[in-house]
Amino acid sequence: MFRATLCLSSGGQIVLIQHLERYSRSSTVRCAHRTVTYVYVCSSALNMFKTIEGATDCEIRSVIRFLKYRNVLPSEIHHQICQVYGDNAMSDGMVRKCVRMFNEGRKNVHDEARSGRPSLVNDDLVCKVNERVHDGRRFTISDLSLHFPQISSTLVYDIVSSG
Repeated sequence: MFRATLCLSSGGQIVLIQHLERYSRSSTVRCAHRTVTYVYVCSSALNMFKTIEGATDCEIRSVIRFLKYRNVLPSEIHHQICQVYGDNAMSDGMVRKCVRMFNEGRKNVHDEARSGRPSLVNDDLVCKVNERVHDGRRFTISDLSLHFPQISSTLVYDIVSSG
């Protein structure tokens, strides 16, 4: 029924705001030594601020690192990131993983270099394809890929169109 709950403390009262989709209402309940006011607001009231679109992972990790050193809980960090960068910016699990990595001593917010599949295209191969193209001006990609079986016809096309 609701998507988010925010707790605000003001003047000795605890105010719980529940983010609902369809309606607004409020009610007050007296319990133990406090007055608790429940305020239900429609979704447009909580989305007053614009979100930042297209944020990079290192930007979000910088925010996580900053909030982690401010002793903010990972769930609250995720909540704040979703408010500013949108709901799909980073999952709660990834926020927790980043906080864990910073707790373990990581300082860098940028992606670490990873080994991947080695590229089949090198300068020597590009030169050979270009020589073949310049030797016989009439060629097809199929002919070239038969002459260079170690690479796909898509890579041959990329080499020919870039060079």
